Amino acid sequence: MVIDMLSSRHNIIIDKKKKSSIVGHGAIGDVPIDLVLPTTYMNESGKSVLEFATRGSQDINKLLIVYDDKDLPLGKIRLRPNGSAGGHNGVRSIINSLGTEEFPRLRVGIGDPQTREHDDVIDYVLGRFSNAEKEVLDDVLATAADCIEAYINLGIEEAMNKFN
Repeated sequence: MVIDMLSSRHNIIIDKKKKSSIVGHGAIGDVPIDLVLPTTYMNESGKSVLEFATRGSQDINKLLIVYDDKDLPLGKIRLRPNGSAGGHNGVRSIINSLGTEEFPRLRVGIGDPQTREHDDVIDYVLGRFSNAEKEVLDDVLATAADCIEAYINLGIEEAMNKFN
């Protein structure tokens, strides 16, 4: 959803099939970027990231992994230069594929399933948001897109100072 907002803001069409992802090429300001959406299951995200990172000899410090996080309250974001998987299977897959935890990431909070009386985490993560949650979600998606733009234009330290 964050990537959709960025692609819309910057007129980047995400439509090029590349093995296990769909890619859009464009720019944010004067900085060329690729927006990459994995087509794998979430717990196999590392495959898409590794394919992209090795395709153009990308510096993994120039990647920014954006993912939803049930351990962060709905409406909150956290930008970090590195870190553990924190129980997130998709991030664990990326760490295993890249062989390092040293890559930037933006966590977007979706809230704890227990706060919505869900017993099944998978049903919660794949479920729909309530109308009240959608209002919060719209704001956090815009904030996350703003954070990514700051990360690209100002660097991670300044973006972290502004958005964390």
